[in-house]
Amino acid sequence: ETLADGSYRLWFTAYDGEQYRVGMAESADGVTWTRRAGPRYDWIFDSGAPGEWYDSGVRDPWVITAEDGTQHMWFSGFDGDIWQIGYATRASDTAEWQSAEDSEGSPRAVLPALLGSFGASGLLRPVVRPTDTGWSLYLTGVDSGIERVGEALGRSPDRLVRRLHQPSLADSLGFQAVPASGQSSLLLD
Repeated sequence: ETLADGSYRLWFTAYDGEQYRVGMAESADGVTWTRRAGPRYDWIFDSGAPGEWYDSGVRDPWVITAEDGTQHMWFSGFDGDIWQIGYATRASDTAEWQSAEDSEGSPRAVLPALLGSFGASGLLRPVVRPTDTGWSLYLTGVDSGIERVGEALGRSPDRLVRRLHQPSLADSLGFQAVPASGQSSLLLD
């Protein structure tokens, strides 16, 4: 990201041997970089508290700074079992990040991995751009170990819905019919 004064900011994923976390570095010339610490830690954004949907790690930050200085971050969050897409904001470089919340005030994924949908095994690497009507998010969806690119759309940055596409030649679609036990054929009434 290029800042107003012409300097640069780089958001990155770091792994300390136990957890993924989000870090940030700045550079005046794009060659020499200085890592910046957050308000409470050496990193900028940390995983959630125990029991929250992203309590086991965060990575893949995509940050957009609005004209008013508000920073919007989409990220991949891990609960120890599955990666999902989250969203957080902060008012300035020194403010704490605030994650999207559900109606009860608990942090929530803005694009959860759902059985039977694109990315049922996990969602990673959000890349976001504003559109005329809201936001478009491109992401990696994992299904049975296969990674594919997908898209989600929303009028609000924290309310996203998968955009479904028709299967292409690279996709496969099929079904299997199995006779009831003890029968040699399928009944087609």
